[in-house]
Amino acid sequence: MEAVSKRFARGVGAAEVSLDVDAGEVVGVWGRRRSGRSTLLRLAAGVERPDAGVVRFEGVDLSSRAASRDRIAVWHAAFPPDHGRSVERQVAVAARRGRRPAGQVRSRSCEALARVGIADLADRAPHELDHAERGRAALARALVMRPRLLVLDEPASGLDAREAERLLELIVAIARADRIAVLLSASEIGQLGGVDRCLSINRGVVRGTTTPAKADVRRIHGT
Repeated sequence: MEAVSKRFARGVGAAEVSLDVDAGEVVGVWGRRRSGRSTLLRLAAGVERPDAGVVRFEGVDLSSRAASRDRIAVWHAAFPPDHGRSVERQVAVAARRGRRPAGQVRSRSCEALARVGIADLADRAPHELDHAERGRAALARALVMRPRLLVLDEPASGLDAREAERLLELIVAIARADRIAVLLSASEIGQLGGVDRCLSINRGVVRGTTTPAKADVRRIHGT
């Protein structure tokens, strides 16, 4: 995000934000209600367009036709009935786009459910899951398209402290293994333990380290 701003009624949210997230890095954003955190995530995912500045994904402006938006996944907690009666069908909804063979769609869905530890719940109805299981199912649905950027708005909402910690540990582990850039938000700063960078946002103003740490560079002398 390069000098990105979004203006709403009465001038709220007009602050400029610049933010970089590396592959395999997990960046958390903490902010109260109406702080601008959800807007920040929607802009990063290309769901909303900025009024000024530019959002790039893998070097390409997200507003252009060349941008690979199908490699950006947005986490959603809701499970609409028309997306399927079972957890497996709900998780597979994104993979069903693009006319993929039914066998490949089911394979991807089962793989995603196994990665988040709830493969045994594939045939359950979403309403039968508890809060922790629903969070993992929503994560599996986001992973089924094998994204390069994963955006999660308050994934720990409704979970107790221990389950929220376990879900974040799982997100971090998957980000590391698959080299996925992750941007997530929380309403409580305690829900962001273990992220690589933790930022805060208030009235659209982001505070914290907005660029990844640079690696050490050492000179190698040849013979």
